[in-house]
Amino acid sequence: MMGGIKLTLVLIGLFAILVAMLLGLALSQSITQPLMNFVNFMGGITRSGRLQQKFLPHSPNYEVDVLARSFESMAESLAESQAESSRYHDELRRKEFNQGKISRLATRSRLDALISQINPHFLFNALNTVGVLIDENPNEARRLTVKLANIFRQTLQVSERAVVSLQEELRFVQDYLEIEKARFGERLQVEERIEVKNAQIPCFTLQPLIVNAIKHGAALKIGTTTIRIAVLQENGHLNIQVSDDGMGMTPSARDNMLERGYGLRNLIDRLNIHYPSEFSWKVESEFEKGTIVSLALPCHP
Repeated sequence: MMGGIKLTLVLIGLFAILVAMLLGLALSQSITQPLMNFVNFMGGITRSGRLQQKFLPHSPNYEVDVLARSFESMAESLAESQAESSRYHDELRRKEFNQGKISRLATRSRLDALISQINPHFLFNALNTVGVLIDENPNEARRLTVKLANIFRQTLQVSERAVVSLQEELRFVQDYLEIEKARFGERLQVEERIEVKNAQIPCFTLQPLIVNAIKHGAALKIGTTTIRIAVLQENGHLNIQVSDDGMGMTPSARDNMLERGYGLRNLIDRLNIHYPSEFSWKVESEFEKGTIVSLALPCHP
């Protein structure tokens, strides 16, 4: 009888242990399985980056549900923050674009205003030259009137562009010099040294330098004046030089030359727009010996 009782107790103990193990396993599964589902859910969000996803549990679990709701709330806040950040950056890019556009328009307007100043001044000088020839040489005046019409046309075409080729600028200047040579005759000589073929420069870069050389050099001198035009390329820069052996300037006149007229000042202002802090200019002059104006420009405006 005692042996039977012992066996019964052993069986009951084993059954209790088995039941406890099954209950423990079921309890563990009820916690770990939803937790693993939640971990996989978070991993999917991390890989896809879609913060708007919702956690759908296979079986209810209070603790995991609370954790999932907290995570979803955090994900929604992060998504809203990302959307707000994206809207901010879009607005910032839009403002930067608008500011850049306004800045470009303002720069272009300023450049157009400067070009519009130089056109009447240049054309007035050319008209004045032809006007002088009407009395002195009517036939030559008629020929040069046709040349002047070409200059008018070139002026209108060139002024619509901020940059022209060096060859266009030279042809423009040569037409103007032909009119001036008709007025000065043998008193005006021109020499050129052009060692650059393909280059782009701002329109009306050479023209004001030529006008100044004639107005302040040749016109005031008795005898022959030679104007020399040189365009060279060195160390990535275009070196433009216009010199004359005319009357020249005193030191005080040279120091105040930008205040006396707007031709050279206009050119410097325009070059400052095209090449901010990337160009240099220099004027050397000696009274009764001549003037040299030098520009160093980047090869690409």
